[in-house]
Amino acid sequence: MNLISKFKGIFASTESNDSVERMIESSGDIWLHREWRRWIMAQMFKNLKWGRGELSEKNIDRRLKQYSAWRAKKIVKEDLQAQKRLIAHNELEEVKERSRWYNQGILDGLKGCSMANEAFKDAYKGTGAYFTMKNMIMFHGCVFYEGGEAMTREESLERLKSLNENRSITGSQMVQIMLSLISDNKFSYGIKKI
Repeated sequence: MNLISKFKGIFASTESNDSVERMIESSGDIWLHREWRRWIMAQMFKNLKWGRGELSEKNIDRRLKQYSAWRAKKIVKEDLQAQKRLIAHNELEEVKERSRWYNQGILDGLKGCSMANEAFKDAYKGTGAYFTMKNMIMFHGCVFYEGGEAMTREESLERLKSLNENRSITGSQMVQIMLSLISDNKFSYGIKKI
């Protein structure tokens, strides 16, 4: 029994046969592979405020000290599996932006470790900062500034893409860029104190 037939009696007023409904009826779900990455922003803000005080990279560092190598491996393995699925769907641009941080080299470097190593921590910060900024720009109206002037949404996304492709930029530097984006846009994200 698919989702539509299961709830047809409850939501009798939704009888329209639009494309979303047809997609659900045919397969039982909707392919929204990019949507799950949006939770990263909530996690990043939670880590930025870990414990007490202002948003800070030091809070992320304190949080990451608690990560075991087992947990780090699990995170990287799950991302590598997601990348394989994206390759199967020919989503190569998304694979490129994800593999910038999580790749086989990061996973191999965790072998024999008991706690998350520095390479994983840097990748964790980099991917978290990158996807948080992407969501801030795409869904929350934030933009980069250049010479005091606001860039457009499209220009901001291009700059972010360029930053992500620059292999000399570390995860820590991405976090600092993200903190500037938050400050420049006076962006607040409602996270309760941990």
